[in-house]
Amino acid sequence: MKEYVFEKVSRFPETENEWKKFPEAKIDCFDFSPDAVNPETSVRGVFSEMGLALRFESDEKNVLARYHGVNEKPWTDSCVEVFFNPCPERNDKYFNFELSAGGGLLVGYGKDRHERIRCDFTLDIFGIKTEITENGWTATFIIPFEFVLRYAPGFDSVFAGNFQKCGDETASPHFPTWNKIESPSPDFHRPECFGKFILGGY
Repeated sequence: MKEYVFEKVSRFPETENEWKKFPEAKIDCFDFSPDAVNPETSVRGVFSEMGLALRFESDEKNVLARYHGVNEKPWTDSCVEVFFNPCPERNDKYFNFELSAGGGLLVGYGKDRHERIRCDFTLDIFGIKTEITENGWTATFIIPFEFVLRYAPGFDSVFAGNFQKCGDETASPHFPTWNKIESPSPDFHRPECFGKFILGGY
């Protein structure tokens, strides 16, 4: 099982150089798409009293960015994702945050793929920023603790989650993950395969 430590900060990083001071997690398990053009994708995360902040970076070419709104179909575009259960010792439900290169976000919460709700939100609370260049794309966003606690019974300093990259309808569909998922076909909704997330110094 992989581990990722979110370092504590007094303010969230804003520039690329500020983000590069923090540990990188590579989304490099390609079991679901071994023959695809799998982009090199990584993520860095931090936390403050406000919540989590994440920055994804991908060298994906021919970026697909059709979705820009709330709870549409970002996974069919060029997409980065974080799934996590904020309190696995108290609850078996987890969040899925799926962010399109176009800035569209889907958020779900529930026990498994079938028993889930689509969360209610407006995009502005997540501070989403995406940038597409000839060399790939980046995405940053914030997950406020206040939002998480609308649904979950708590947020522990050690919790469970995974990072993913996908693009179901891109030129070369791909499904890499950070922590390995044991499944015969692509399926990110496998909380039993989550890695360990740690809020450092919490």
